Amino acid sequence: MEIAGTGELIGLGAYRNMPEGILVYVEYIESAPSSNPTLTQNRKYVGIGAALLAFGIQLSIDYGYGGAIYLKAKTTEIREHYIRDFGAIPFSRYDPFLLLIDGDAARELFSQYLEEE
Repeated sequence: MEIAGTGELIGLGAYRNMPEGILVYVEYIESAPSSNPTLTQNRKYVGIGAALLAFGIQLSIDYGYGGAIYLKAKTTEIREHYIRDFGAIPFSRYDPFLLLIDGDAARELFSQYLEEE
C-alpha cells in the first residue's frame, strides 16, 4: 500500500486464495514503522492494518467467496484487537490465534475502506 502521488510505502500485505476453504487467507500484513502501533506511539497514519484486511475482503469478493477471510494473529493483544474491533471469531479450537472475519463483520470493514463497483 502506498500513498498516491508520493509513492510512500505505508503498508504491506500478502494474501493466499484458498478455494478449498472458500476464503482468502491473509498471510501477512504490516504497517510501515512510522505508523506501526507496536513500534511508535505517534503514528503517521492510522488504519493501515484495517485497510489491508479490507483489501483481503475485496479479494475474497472477487474470487466469489463473499468476503470471507482468515488470518493468524501474531500476539494475544493483536488477537483481542481483531476480535474487539473487527468482529473476528476464533476459527480453530486447536489454535486460538486463527481467526475468521466473515458476514456482517467483513461487510462493515469493507465498507469503511473500500467501495463496491
